[in-house]
Amino acid sequence: MKLGLISFFIDFHRIGTPRVVLDAPLLVESGLQSICHKIIVIKLPKEAQLQRLMLRNEFTMQEALSRIESQMPTDKKLKVATHVIDNAGTLEQLEQQVDTISSELSKATSWFNRLTLLAIVSLPIVAYVALR
Repeated sequence: MKLGLISFFIDFHRIGTPRVVLDAPLLVESGLQSICHKIIVIKLPKEAQLQRLMLRNEFTMQEALSRIESQMPTDKKLKVATHVIDNAGTLEQLEQQVDTISSELSKATSWFNRLTLLAIVSLPIVAYVALR
C-alpha cells in the first residue's frame, strides 16, 4: 500500500501539482505517517467531538463515544504532528490557522519541499478547510 501511495504522489508531481493532501484520519494507526512530509493534526476536545458526531451522524451518545474510543488518542497523534490546528474556536479562528499553515507551506523552495505530501489527521468533516 505504501509503495502505491508513493507512486500516486509522484504522478501528481510529474504533472506539476505542488501539494498533495491526504485526508487520512487513520494515518498514524496505519503506519503511513512515514511517507508524509508534513502532518497536520486537527484537535478538538472530546465533548465537542461527541456533540459533532451526534449531530452530523445522528448518533446516540453511546455510539459517538464508541466511535471516539475506537480511535487512537489525539495526544499520541500530536506526537507525530508537524502542525496542529485547534478546532475548538470559531470558524474565523480555524480559517486563520489554516491560512497560516498554508502560507508556511507555500514558502517552500526546493522541488522536494514543493511536492509536499500533506496528511490531515482529523475528523473528515473538518479536513476540507485545509484545501483552501
